[in-house]
Parts: sequence; C-alpha cells; structure tokens
Amino acid sequence: MVLVLTALAQPARAAAGGIQVFVNGQRLSLDVSPVVQDGRTLVPLRAITEGLGAEVDWDGATGTVTVSLDGLVVTLTPGRREAAINGRPVLLDVAPANVGGRTLVPLRFIGEAFGAKVGWYGEARVISVSRPERTLWATVEGLNVNGVITTLAVRVERDGTEVKDTLRLIGVQPPGLMAGLDGVRARDYLQEVTTVGTRLLIELDEKERDPMDRLTAYAYLPDGRMLNALLAEEGIAQVMTKHYNNRYDDLLKLLENSAHVAGRGLWPAYDTKYKGLPLGGVPAEPADLEEAILYQRERERQMLCEAYVTGTPEELAQKLGRWPSPEEYENWEADCAKP
Repeated sequence: MVLVLTALAQPARAAAGGIQVFVNGQRLSLDVSPVVQDGRTLVPLRAITEGLGAEVDWDGATGTVTVSLDGLVVTLTPGRREAAINGRPVLLDVAPANVGGRTLVPLRFIGEAFGAKVGWYGEARVISVSRPERTLWATVEGLNVNGVITTLAVRVERDGTEVKDTLRLIGVQPPGLMAGLDGVRARDYLQEVTTVGTRLLIELDEKERDPMDRLTAYAYLPDGRMLNALLAEEGIAQVMTKHYNNRYDDLLKLLENSAHVAGRGLWPAYDTKYKGLPLGGVPAEPADLEEAILYQRERERQMLCEAYVTGTPEELAQKLGRWPSPEEYENWEADCAKP
C-alpha cells in the first residue's frame, strides 16, 4: 500500500530566509534557508533531524538518505517522491531537493514521521517542530471562568479511563494580556479555537499541577499548532515564565513580540490604556486602534453592569479588583438596565 503524506502548505515562492524554524523550542541557525516548492515547505534535513536527536546516513552510491530515531527508519532520495517508513512505501507531495550542497526535505513529512507536532504560525512566519514529552490526550468540555483566569474544562485519558480535570496553559498568561476585565476578548477567542469536543495532546509541566490542583501543560491542537503559542501569536496572551518546563520560552517570546509590533489582538488597546501610544505597536489604520479600544471599553461596561445587576457586592469588587466608589454606584444605577 502506498500512502500519500501532505507537507506543510505555503505560497508557491522561495522563502528567502523569511521563515524561522524552531525544533523542540530552539531556534535553528540554518546555512540554507527553507524554500517553498510547489506549495510545500522544504527545510535542511540535517538541521531538523539533529534537532530531533535523529541519526542521518548517506549512501553515496545510490544517493539515498536514511534517518533513524527510536526504532523508526525513514529513507528518501533527492529528486524522487518515493520514500519509505520502516520499509513501508510512502509517496511525497514533493521530492526532496539538493540546494547549496544541502538536502532539503518536506518539513511536515519528516516531522510527523517521527511523531513530532508541526505547527505553522503564519502571522509571524514561524514553523515549530516539537516532540512532546510526558503527554496525555484530553477532550475539551468548555471554559472555566472565575473573573481572573480562564482555564479549560477537559476530560483527560489515563490508563484507559477518562477523568474530568482542569487545564491551565503554561508559558502564557491566560486568559489575556491582563487578568480580569481585559481578558474578555481573549476568552471569546479561546472559546472559538477550543470548541467543545476538540481533542488536545497535552504536554505536562514537570510538576504537573499548580497550587490550585490544576493540570499545567502545553496543549497541541489537531492541526499541530500549540495552543499556548497560538495565543501569543494572535496577541491574546503575554508570555509568563512561572513554570518549570520552559523549553518553549524563546518561541513564545518571539511570537509575542511579533504580535506586539504588528498590533495584533489586544495589544493596541493594552498599549493605549496602560502604556500610552507605543512606538511601532499601533496598527497603520487608526480605525483599527479605535475599534479595539471601543470594543474593550464596551465589554468592560457590560461585565460591570451584569455584576451590578445580578451579582453581590463581593462579586462586583472581585471584577474591579477593589471596592467601588459611591460615584461608580451612581453611574451604574443610571446606566445599567435592570431586569
């Protein structure tokens, strides 16, 4: 049987050094830049395989390349679409190529052949290849929102059974750039990308649980992207390094910086509200910045009105982070519709 594996789809043009590659959280320094051929991204084989800890052998007579890792053996030949995994024929979308004296291979194929998660973060033009450690499968059941931090309600598979649990994403500050009110838009986004039933491969932190007995982990979506990294790339979360498994910190910081400079997600409203107008961090179109600020203010108003009308004084104080002033109570009395 011949299998057809799809490589990482990109526009049909040379990458020309515009794509950065991370393997297990470490940025690769490549002597040959990734290229795009027939809509597929090809990367230097030796750099990727060494980053994964694989061994590479060349057969000078046949030109065949053999890559070995943890009992898996992949063979391929530059210029030919036919490859093999442990002797099983595989047909690639695009053949490996020789560029600048280096063998370039379809990235998604070589990564997934060895059990790696391959994620493309298009806004930042970053590719991440990761072999998660200490993993569990989980299914999303919804979000847990307590006014300060949003976590994921999940069913975790352990020893053949499913157990309900709470997952807190590490490496980033959930649910958004600031706790509480500024996380509303972030929670909306998180709910969009992790709908009920979404399957996640979670990579546990070394201590596995935080002081509140929540699972702490990185989480991979079905398309190979890390949810933690996606939130940073989209400007939905800041990097937070209060964890132990920190091998992805450099990746997360690069994605966060890309979002901040481009003014994606919550950064425009955050910079305007908390730091004044930043240099280079505001979108080119003033309307985009205005929309972000107005959206944030309206959602904050709605949240406070809801807490004022239906909640207790303690719940209202929790959302504000302090006790309200008499003037604020007067404003809510006039502004908030009561049932």
